[in-house]
Amino acid sequence: MFEKNAAPLLHLAGIVVNIVKTEYEGQVKQLLTVLEKEHTDAIVVAGGDGTLLETVTGMMRKRNNQKFCQAVPVGVIPLGQQNRFATLLFGEDPNQVKFIMNASMAVIKSVIKPVDVLEIKAEDGKNTYAMSGLQLGVYNDAETRKTKYWYFGPLKSYWTYLRTAMKKWPPAVTLNVEYVPSSADLTIKKVVASSEKKQVKKWSLFNFLYKSKMPDLSYVEEYEIEDKDWIQEQMSTIELTVTSSTYQTDNLGASILDIGIGPALPEKSSVIKEGWSRAKHRRLKLGSQENNHLKAYKLKLSPEIEEGEELWYNVDGEAFEARPIEISIIKKQLQMFHPPESVISYI
Repeated sequence: MFEKNAAPLLHLAGIVVNIVKTEYEGQVKQLLTVLEKEHTDAIVVAGGDGTLLETVTGMMRKRNNQKFCQAVPVGVIPLGQQNRFATLLFGEDPNQVKFIMNASMAVIKSVIKPVDVLEIKAEDGKNTYAMSGLQLGVYNDAETRKTKYWYFGPLKSYWTYLRTAMKKWPPAVTLNVEYVPSSADLTIKKVVASSEKKQVKKWSLFNFLYKSKMPDLSYVEEYEIEDKDWIQEQMSTIELTVTSSTYQTDNLGASILDIGIGPALPEKSSVIKEGWSRAKHRRLKLGSQENNHLKAYKLKLSPEIEEGEELWYNVDGEAFEARPIEISIIKKQLQMFHPPESVISYI
């Protein structure tokens, strides 16, 4: 689909495209370890949520990533099973060819603005960086299990939720939670980006176009957080979601997390109904409107897992084993191509 619908447009615009096809999980992150900004004008990710997650994580894990992320903008062309971030940028379009062409034109027009990145710190030091958010609980587990019921054909998603209601009830998860609420009076400090000797790229039409439109961010904003700012709670819920500020329309420009908390003891019928609704209508936002929500600058999660049981996080469509993590937002870290009429608002 990329070579047929996207590549011709990029070539006609005079852009030299080097196509790298990935063959296994983690290859994108390996490639980015050797990719240097002096030899790269932009990165166009043609794939789904998982490919974008790998790309962003690879960029953020680079040594001196601040310079690389500011110098190399990222374009998104939706090709995978689902690309939530591309849907946010370009809107939902059942015509995939048109969807791909609109995304390609965003790269050609070179309208670039910064977006926030979700940082997920793990105890092993291998941090993950996401664009959408994190989800865990009964609905995520059901979506993971539905492939087991392939013999039900198109009804496998519906049977999965019926089967869920027949198992141990309630399917709640116990979490030890610490968070810094958005109401906390925090001081913002500006950290100057690390300096390095400037190297001049070889001139190109594409480099000329996007460099003239890219904002100059020579510093990073960080919150000064003290021990007294943290609130500790233990909660039981069938679902917890953590969404990036990119998906919030009421954050007034603040880089805060939206944490959705489902009920602890729901009716079986309500879980089945909600699950069927999600199976039928793919949603842009994670969770349900009925969930309770709180806003936070930072969040620490430590799930309590019984012996013999498994629990998984879903981060931008990719599964990660549930372990203690810390989640925060790095403001305006990544430069993204997007259409002028994009629904994302920036300060």
